[in-house]
Amino acid sequence: MFKIDPTSNRINPLEVKRFNDLGFTERKHLQKWLENYPQALTRGDARNC
Repeated sequence: MFKIDPTSNRINPLEVKRFNDLGFTERKHLQKWLENYPQALTRGDARNC
């Protein structure tokens, strides 16, 4: 993933982080997120599904 800098019209790579590095777990966090927003697993623009 990249961060867009519109001022300089450049993209900069974001630092790679794992969920675990951020204190998130699959059972406590990821499963709940996907339960509440299953469209996150679809391809393309999930808002139009």
